[in-house]
This record gives sequence, C-alpha cells and structure tokens, in this order.
Amino acid sequence: MDWKRLLARFRRDEMLSELAGEIAHRSRAAVWERISHRAGRMGLSEGRGYIRARAAAVIAVEVDRALSTETSIDAGQRVALAQRATGRVVRLVIRDLLTGRPAAAVLRRAA
Repeated sequence: MDWKRLLARFRRDEMLSELAGEIAHRSRAAVWERISHRAGRMGLSEGRGYIRARAAAVIAVEVDRALSTETSIDAGQRVALAQRATGRVVRLVIRDLLTGRPAAAVLRRAA
C-alpha cells in the first residue's frame, strides 16, 4: 500500500470516528428517554443489550441525517458509522446510568 492510500485511509477512519462521536452526543438524550425507566434495573450485560436495541432507531435517523450533509463520508460506510455511533452512545448512557442521572447537557437538550 502506498503512502497516499494509507494517509487517505487514516483520514477517512479519523473522520468516521469523529462523526460517530457527534452522532452519539446528539442521540444521547433521545436514547436516555427511551431507556431510563427500565435499564437501571438490569445487570450490566442485559442493560448494554437493551440500550443498544433501543438506540438503533435513533442512531439510524442521525446517521442518515449526517450522511445527507457530510460529503466526505460515502453511503458505503453507513454500517461502520452506525456501529461506531451505537457503541459510543451505549457507553455514554451506561455512564449516565451508573451515576444515577444523565449529564446536565443531556437534560437541557431533552427539555
């Protein structure tokens, strides 16, 4: 693999990760609203699966929105973007559950 391809791949992966983080943060409040009433009573593994399942629809909408505006990411990377964003939002929401409430910024967005 030549240097140009390697650099292009690195930049694409970096942009994908950054966009996944943005999607996760935008989705956090909506996912919290969907899971907060039940996930706190589950074990960690069960809660993680529940959050992942309930976040899927929220993440799908946000990924579609991001792909419609972001020209540097092509639609072929949709699955990778959704997987990364889902993983991040799951970690954010689990952290919120472990602390007992969502971050203040999440509450402001949800209101």
